[in-house]
Amino acid sequence: MPQTNIPALLARHSRNIFLRIYRRPPSRMPFWLTMVTIILGLTFLGLQLAIFRHGSMAMDSWSYPVGWRSLMDGHVDPARPPVYSAIVGIVWEILTMGYGNILLPAIQWALYLASLQLVWIINTWLKVSRAFNVVAILSMLLIPGFWVFNNIIMAESVSLSEIVMLTWLSGKYINTLKMRYLWWSGCMLVLLIFTKPMFIFLIPVLGVLWGVVAWRNTRRTLASAAILLATTGAVWAYAAAMKNTYGVTALTIASTHNRYCCLRADGVIIPDEISDPVTREKYRPLYEADPGIQNPENRHMLEVYRFTWPEIDRLVKEVSALHPYAETEGIPYRIKTSMKYSQFFFYLLGYDEQADIFYRDWNGLSRNLEDGFIFPFHDKLWFPIWVTAVTWSLFCAIWLWFWFRNHRFPAMAYFVVATIFTCYVSAIIGAQDLWGRIMTPVTPLIPVMAASSASILWSCVKKSLSGRRFRRRGFASLGKVA
Repeated sequence: MPQTNIPALLARHSRNIFLRIYRRPPSRMPFWLTMVTIILGLTFLGLQLAIFRHGSMAMDSWSYPVGWRSLMDGHVDPARPPVYSAIVGIVWEILTMGYGNILLPAIQWALYLASLQLVWIINTWLKVSRAFNVVAILSMLLIPGFWVFNNIIMAESVSLSEIVMLTWLSGKYINTLKMRYLWWSGCMLVLLIFTKPMFIFLIPVLGVLWGVVAWRNTRRTLASAAILLATTGAVWAYAAAMKNTYGVTALTIASTHNRYCCLRADGVIIPDEISDPVTREKYRPLYEADPGIQNPENRHMLEVYRFTWPEIDRLVKEVSALHPYAETEGIPYRIKTSMKYSQFFFYLLGYDEQADIFYRDWNGLSRNLEDGFIFPFHDKLWFPIWVTAVTWSLFCAIWLWFWFRNHRFPAMAYFVVATIFTCYVSAIIGAQDLWGRIMTPVTPLIPVMAASSASILWSCVKKSLSGRRFRRRGFASLGKVA
């Protein structure tokens, strides 16, 4: 009777179990790369906490706990929607502000690292090869602009992860046609809008996507329509709550302030044209000091606080009625001015030499006193917005070519293209000429577009070179035969 080698059998089976656990399908990120992203993420998080001891409360950070207090008082906040305000507020309620501001960067880093797993999968759907996929993932850690907001108590970091999640859910629905991914996409859309209201533009973007996917399928069409109607209803209900509390129908006061700044810079807010005498006399000294000539040195952002929200809302509506083409005519200036600025900020602390001195910059680490945040080597990794515009154009051209050649609508590529485009258009129309920070949530789609374009072009180059070598070998053989 043959003897059984028990240790060898156990070793073989344990090895097979190990391989089954850690073997990744082609669409999953390799285990080694997952470990690299975790190590890098923990390193940068540790570096941020070692230098600053907690998440930064710079810029608009304090408005989120104020938003939480508004929610606790039973009404909506004029400046901040509920999702991120609730995250900050709940963490502070449990851990107090000091410990909460240590946990919040950790949460944002955890979401960011998890989103990288989904970016890998999204890239595989867009024909990205393994090598270019690795480069795309590493770029999101080695270029600090992608993750700098992970250390800042602001909604940009969470909304970035939500954009990746929505893109992945959309891709899963496109590829599987399973209804659960459609419903989860609707939930994520609502979360995004109530994290940053600018993502209201995703309602028509997803409406087109779901309409194409559900073509001639009654069940999917009805489900898509129901989700869009529910989302629109939630938006209108929130705007109605704003109207009831503050007298203005809007999702946030920032949209009104941005419109004022755009019209003000275009020089079309003229005191004698303002009908309300109180608002007119408040505004007149501002106009006399600077009539508005699209001056990058004065973006009029502090002027808005001289007016109440209803006053400034009536003012911009009146000016828009008197000068209906002013905002359109100002778009070329805002595009030209914005394209040269950083992709990641509307202003960049520690950007120039004077700011470096003012914010006590050392070795590329911008400390901004007690509320600073880390942006290492910002002068070397500055990322102008026009780079994204070029990448978007190339990606769009490649996938349009695939569409015309194969006569199949590239739904995944459409979603990426439409999300970037509509986000940029809404920023150009609705904000001042420095809107890099507004673009932060869609920055993960930059390496997605770049990797897809580079991978497809490289495959074409390889085929071309391979074909030329084949033709040369063929002609050489023919010569020898002859």
